[in-house]
Amino acid sequence: MIITHKWYQLKTFLEAIDYHQVPSRSVDVPEDFLYFINEETKKTIGFEKSNEMSIHLMRRILKRIDLTYEYFVMVFYKDKNNIESSS
Repeated sequence: MIITHKWYQLKTFLEAIDYHQVPSRSVDVPEDFLYFINEETKKTIGFEKSNEMSIHLMRRILKRIDLTYEYFVMVFYKDKNNIESSS
């Protein structure tokens, strides 16, 4: 079994750690991309919406903002309602 994540799982995680979504059209990225900023740290991150994000891809995306996949798992899955969201 290959574990994949959906784009909204990463979106939920980023919002939980104080990143705010910036409308794609305001930063001139395609609509199938999501773009976030942390106002405090000024770190930004963008990624393509996909329901087939591998662990490897998640690690690469999170590394861009100096976070680990393990931290994502700890934060995202601490809410029992999120458990059924993974596939």
